[in-house]
Amino acid sequence: MFAACAIVVIAAAACSSSSERTVTVVAASSLQSALDDIAADWTSETGIDVNISYAGSQTLAAQLRDGFPADVAIVAGARIVVELSSGGSLAGEPVEFALNEVVLAFADGVEPVSVADLAGAGLIITLADPAVPLGDYTALAFANAGIDPRSIEAASLETSAAAVVTRLRTGDADAAVIYATDGAEFASSPLGGQLATYTAASIAGTSDEGADFVDYLASQAVRDRLLAGGFIVP
Repeated sequence: MFAACAIVVIAAAACSSSSERTVTVVAASSLQSALDDIAADWTSETGIDVNISYAGSQTLAAQLRDGFPADVAIVAGARIVVELSSGGSLAGEPVEFALNEVVLAFADGVEPVSVADLAGAGLIITLADPAVPLGDYTALAFANAGIDPRSIEAASLETSAAAVVTRLRTGDADAAVIYATDGAEFASSPLGGQLATYTAASIAGTSDEGADFVDYLASQAVRDRLLAGGFIVP
C-alpha cells in the first residue's frame, strides 16, 4: 500500500510540474493577431503554457531593462534589438522571423489621396512618434516615396502602433501610417515599399524553454500562421 501511494504521489508531482511549465513572452502589440495562435499551437505540441504581454516595442524594451521577468522578447525595430543586445538583456542570436508592410490608411468615409497629395489634402493625420519603431519606419517610408517627412504635419504623434490604429478607428484621424496587418478594415495603399522587421530572442539568464520557443518561430507551421495573418516571412 505504501508503494502504491508513493507511485500516486510521484505521478501527481510529475503532472503538477508539467502543467506549471510556462514561457513568459513580451511582444509587440501589432503581432497579437498571429502570435496568440502561434503560442496556442506550441502549447498543444509541448504542453508548456505561453503567457504573452503585449505593448509597444519601446515600452517592452524599457520593461526588460528594468528587470521584467520574461523568457522571450519579440520586438519591432532594429534599433531596439541593438539596444537590448548591447545592454546584455538578450541571450543567443536574435532571429528575424516576420515582416510587416507599412501602409497609408484612411478612416471610414474619407476619400483616399496619394502620398504625394497628402500634405495638402487638409486631412487630420496621425503618425507614430519617431521614438517608437513605427515612427522610424514611417519616416523611412515617406523618404522612400520621395516625400520629406517634415512636410507632413501630424495632428498627433502616438506612442504605439495600436494607438495610431485606435485614432483611425474612432474617427479622430482621417489618415494614418500603420502596419498592413492592422489595416484590413481601412482603405490603404503601400507606402514606399517599406517593411517592418520583427525580431525574437530569448532573455539572458532565463529558461531553456524560452530558447526552444524562439527556435519554434522559425518553423514552417509558424510561417504558415504568419502568412495567413497578412504578415510576410523572410
